[in-house]
Amino acid sequence: MMKIGLLGAARIAPIGIIQPAARREDVVVTHLACRDQARAKDFCAANGLQNITFTDYAALAGQADVDIIYCALPPALHVELAEVALLRGVHVLCEKPLAMNASEAERMAAAAQKGGAVLLEAFHYFFHPALKAFELAMRKAPIGGIASVRSVFNVPIPNTPGQLRYIPELGGGALMDLGCYNLHAIRQLFGEPRISKAAADIKHGVDVALHVQMRCGDINAEMSCDMRGSAAREDYIEIIGSEGRLRFDSFVAPHRGYKFSYSDTNYDDHHEGPSELMTYDYQLAHFIDMIGGAAPRLTAEDGVKQMRAIEAIYKKIDLR
Repeated sequence: MMKIGLLGAARIAPIGIIQPAARREDVVVTHLACRDQARAKDFCAANGLQNITFTDYAALAGQADVDIIYCALPPALHVELAEVALLRGVHVLCEKPLAMNASEAERMAAAAQKGGAVLLEAFHYFFHPALKAFELAMRKAPIGGIASVRSVFNVPIPNTPGQLRYIPELGGGALMDLGCYNLHAIRQLFGEPRISKAAADIKHGVDVALHVQMRCGDINAEMSCDMRGSAAREDYIEIIGSEGRLRFDSFVAPHRGYKFSYSDTNYDDHHEGPSELMTYDYQLAHFIDMIGGAAPRLTAEDGVKQMRAIEAIYKKIDLR
């Protein structure tokens, strides 16, 4: 039985790790690091966590009897704590984005290699069977040669006191929180991008909305993300071919219900609906398999490449 320590009593933790772990018999949450012990106890009570050892961030990173650390802290706090754990051989499942920049991501990847530990950036959508089905649909659907791709991910995030998405020094911004999904999906499906243009609405020192144009090989790609209060929730990937279009709605959270749609109404090989397991269940399953020696579907080096692409986008808008 592998023991999991939580770095941060974050809102994502229940669906990101606590619930998936509870559905397995080979892992158990045993430790929680939180700045406020009263809040930590309330968090455990609300999420059915029992016999939890409470500690602070640094102590958990150096904890002797923890096998896995799930890091849900703001990006600015990832590198120092993850590096300590990884060098000790503790496996780290780290919420996206992996770090504040490529240099920090490189440090984390190097620590994982030196410590013989698994480091996985938590792009949970990537492990759901819906993405594999979409890749198959890209090959089978009668849309002709692929000319371009567009991806959108918008979620209204109010600028409330302490909201880290609006705090630049902690790693805030629409790209870091939302657009990283669009970018990651485009990279995985079409290869590393060359950033052509980018435009952003910048408020409070962060990008609250962003539009990016890029090239992946011979394919034109564009992505947009918006966390302003006026934004309507939307996430999709649309492939434009010479003879038609293929769209994947709800690619970020397919377990909530997803849909493939084609411009050719005579083609009916479609997928639609929610799934029994969540993206996070598939993610944890693969993470455990990686610890057991399975080939990684996402490597630590991929996390470095992701941060390099994010840096290239920020350079275009003169931010960070």
